Amino acid sequence: MEEAKLKLLKDLHRMMFKEFDYETDMEKYGHEEYWDIIPEEFKAGDKFSGDCENFALACRKVVRGAGFESRLIFCTLKGQGHCVLEVDGYIFDNRFETLSTKNFLEKKGYKWIAISGFKAGDKWHKLEDF
Repeated sequence: MEEAKLKLLKDLHRMMFKEFDYETDMEKYGHEEYWDIIPEEFKAGDKFSGDCENFALACRKVVRGAGFESRLIFCTLKGQGHCVLEVDGYIFDNRFETLSTKNFLEKKGYKWIAISGFKAGDKWHKLEDF
């Protein structure tokens, strides 16, 4: 990836992380698990809250708006489900202030389970070797 594009991804992750407040689905919606639609008018720099998939979905909207293809990834960490966003091999994760890589997260104990397609509504696929 060219340096300017990587810098933009890093800047977008930093901005999204800064504006995000973690809140469980139970706290926010009163449900154990709830995937919310990101408002059409949402943009980078807007404050938002939620859990891991809210962060991944908001990041997906922002990076797609910047011209990048992206995919959601469902993974586990210490037996708990977690959702992140993959953009050209880089990972947007609400648990880290900076953009991550697959190798870095694997060393932290992440196990890759399933990945979405590039377009909204695409089928998810089991990951055997990501």
